[in-house]
Amino acid sequence: MSESPPPPKTPRSYAEGLAELEEILDYLRGSEVDLEAMAEKVERAGNLIRFCRQRLDDVSLQVNDVLESVKAALEEEQ
Repeated sequence: MSESPPPPKTPRSYAEGLAELEEILDYLRGSEVDLEAMAEKVERAGNLIRFCRQRLDDVSLQVNDVLESVKAALEEEQ
């Protein structure tokens, strides 16, 4: 019975996910791309893109919350 590979790890940060995406792009741009490896890399890239997009959305919400708090505080001072 063959063992399935361990699930890919989740990046620790947006920067780490982006760096891995860039490595995948460099691999895919290479002249000797193995078909099976390409399929795995493309799947991993999709997961990384979803991760990075979610991090961007999360940070955007946090920034908007802070801006709303600052705006509310400034309005109270007036």
